[in-house]
Amino acid sequence: NSVAQSARRGAAKKSDASQKEKVFYLLHRRPAKGLLAGMWEFPNCGGKGMEGKKALADLLNELGVQLSTDLRKAKPAQKIRHVFSHKVWDMEVYATEAARVKKVMAVQDGLAKETMEKKVAVRKEGVPKASTIAEKSDEESAVFSSDWRWVTADELKDYNLAGPHNKIRI
Repeated sequence: NSVAQSARRGAAKKSDASQKEKVFYLLHRRPAKGLLAGMWEFPNCGGKGMEGKKALADLLNELGVQLSTDLRKAKPAQKIRHVFSHKVWDMEVYATEAARVKKVMAVQDGLAKETMEKKVAVRKEGVPKASTIAEKSDEESAVFSSDWRWVTADELKDYNLAGPHNKIRI
């Protein structure tokens, strides 16, 4: 049983009601070798029940995302079963808003792109630990490797999502 989490926060300015809220999702590229090599997926963690929810909350914390709800009390918005030839993934998808997202610099195509209060979706297995995210000690920010991307809902179609992650309805 694994846990996938969708954290959301509006990035539209309150003073401009006519501006449509722009939603961003966090994607991670799987390693170049192994199961679903090089495909993109939502951030996620392995684990059952509270263990999985705690692992997911820890991952989000490492990424600078503070949730508006307590994952321990959350109920799944969707349950997904994906059968490979040699294993089965049972995933629970949760939806919640992010209360706060720290200032994050996403490195994409060699360019640093500032992303404040982005919407996030979260992924399953083999999550890089904080050691792969370079922390800046002088300010509240982190630099993501090019394996992590903030993308809009419209851009999602341009990413080759790993099989089970194509089943997530956002």
